[in-house]
Amino acid sequence: MKQKWIKVYNYKFVTPKLNMANSSYDDERFDEEHLVQFLYKIVKKPIEDKIFDNGERVMTLESFSVSDDADFYEGHFTAAKYGEVTNLVHRRTFAKRPSDKTLDEGDENNIYFVIERATGNLFLQSDGKRLVTRNSLDKYLRNFLSTYESEITEINKEIQPLIVTPKNLFAIKTVYSESFFEEVSRLIRVKKATMRINFDQDVNSPVVNAIRAGAEGVSGADTIEYAIVNKERGGSMKKVEQFIKNLEELDKYENIVVEGAEESGRPKAVKLEDHPKDFSIKVNVNENGIISFQDLIDGIVNRVKRGRI
Repeated sequence: MKQKWIKVYNYKFVTPKLNMANSSYDDERFDEEHLVQFLYKIVKKPIEDKIFDNGERVMTLESFSVSDDADFYEGHFTAAKYGEVTNLVHRRTFAKRPSDKTLDEGDENNIYFVIERATGNLFLQSDGKRLVTRNSLDKYLRNFLSTYESEITEINKEIQPLIVTPKNLFAIKTVYSESFFEEVSRLIRVKKATMRINFDQDVNSPVVNAIRAGAEGVSGADTIEYAIVNKERGGSMKKVEQFIKNLEELDKYENIVVEGAEESGRPKAVKLEDHPKDFSIKVNVNENGIISFQDLIDGIVNRVKRGRI
């Protein structure tokens, strides 16, 4: 049987809480039961009620349960891109033939994940088609927050003086790799650094709220982009890496991009979200080219248990 290496990205679920007694905000804690019951509620919905369709891509949480190792949860998302029917091309002869799928159909794409119960660490299979990513996962889950409002009300009664604010039942933090800063340091000129925040997301962040306050009264916007730029011809900004490292609450920014020039002179954009911590798991592949998802889950669990992340 053939084998291949599958990349796995490391993120982290947190369940932030606001302490009404001292007006402090803890965005590092992980309360397993508050997240897990939300995921169970979604996965138990009828299929038509748990599909998220953005007009060209569909995504759903197909499975979620305790893993064979009770210290972990496991599950998988299915996603597909639809709206285009192209010919199929043979890899050797380049012979073409019409596809029999319709505009409402897309190729099935299954992406598996594991959650460590004690820490909230999320291990997400890399998706080469970019349909199931950290951002799409976050958007998918947030789409169902309105269906969980009564449960949040009950949670808040039980955990006083702590409360869950309406849009902050959970957050998905990226466990960043140093490779981002290494790539930035290799740019011979840095011309621009940008970061985006969600316009209406309740993040209880003094830094983000200060930026948001500058746009008070603006309607119709969904993101705010903040940028530092050097417009001098041939000029460059210094110490950008340290500026980014010093940003308070780095995970609150949706996207951080550093733009500059490589040694060859070619322009390059380095995105922080493209640099989560990762590792690879070797899995078996069947005759149809489908990997063994059980190999993947077992490999992730074994690696985490051995502390090799």
